[in-house]
Amino acid sequence: FAPESKSFFVAHPRLLPTLLRALGGEGSFENAAYSSSALWALLYNGSKVQAALRASVAAPCIHAAFQRFSTQMHETQSTLATHKRIQHLQQTVQNLAIVVDLIEIN
Repeated sequence: FAPESKSFFVAHPRLLPTLLRALGGEGSFENAAYSSSALWALLYNGSKVQAALRASVAAPCIHAAFQRFSTQMHETQSTLATHKRIQHLQQTVQNLAIVVDLIEIN
């Protein structure tokens, strides 16, 4: 994201709930992968975004999504899920691990 986009994120309160809905189970693993990638990009060198996430209810939601997707990844790998589904799930878990570290919610 360009620096201008990061300020848009802080200024528009509907964007975060939209990204969190994609992590909350509404939609596909592909949507969750895109949402987690967007969160990671917004947080990278975005101290205002990090502060906004820490001050909101988003941090616990992100942490819960990370735990849920991690569990699903282990369960899905032991089934006959499609390769693409597993890829999106792995990408989501990797992105959320970084997001969790960036907003320091451990």
